[in-house]
Amino acid sequence: MTKPQGRWTTLREDAEGEAKITASVLAGETLYSYDAEGYFYTVDTETFQRTQVGSGIHGLTESLEAQDKLGAGLVYYVDAPYSVVDMTYDPETGKLYAAMEAYNISPIVDSFKAIIAEVDPATGAIKEQIMKDSVARPSNLLFHDGKLYFVDGFTAGMLTSIDLEGKRSPVQSRRFSPNTGAISLAVAAL
Repeated sequence: MTKPQGRWTTLREDAEGEAKITASVLAGETLYSYDAEGYFYTVDTETFQRTQVGSGIHGLTESLEAQDKLGAGLVYYVDAPYSVVDMTYDPETGKLYAAMEAYNISPIVDSFKAIIAEVDPATGAIKEQIMKDSVARPSNLLFHDGKLYFVDGFTAGMLTSIDLEGKRSPVQSRRFSPNTGAISLAVAAL
């Protein structure tokens, strides 16, 4: 086996008590990150040392309504914390955006809510909520040409655009062929 060409980097191990990083984005020369507890950091790209710049979304919860899967017709309410699952950056305006979700999955009830929001680079707190949904679960968040794009990672895996006012448009359409059962996907060029 041949050794790959290039520079090898040894990544820093998490310090004791540090929560794992769940989402990061390189914005210009600054690497911003959220950890699993919702705290917001800048990260030195040479040493990978974290500097907490704000509480981020730590402590942000959603009261989720969930119906039981056992057919008893009961409705439960669960307070679930949000976690950031993806981030993106608009280099023209310097704005940061994050996709976050609150979920509760158990043998009896499942429920979730997802948010896409602009976040404050000074604190990591939500500045402006763009979308809140309990059907789509945004992942692979990207900012391009004044719009956000995401793939619904929960239901159909469809690529969707959303403007900064929250209006969604499918970028990818799905067609089902009743004769063959085949699904064909058409994706519009970004």
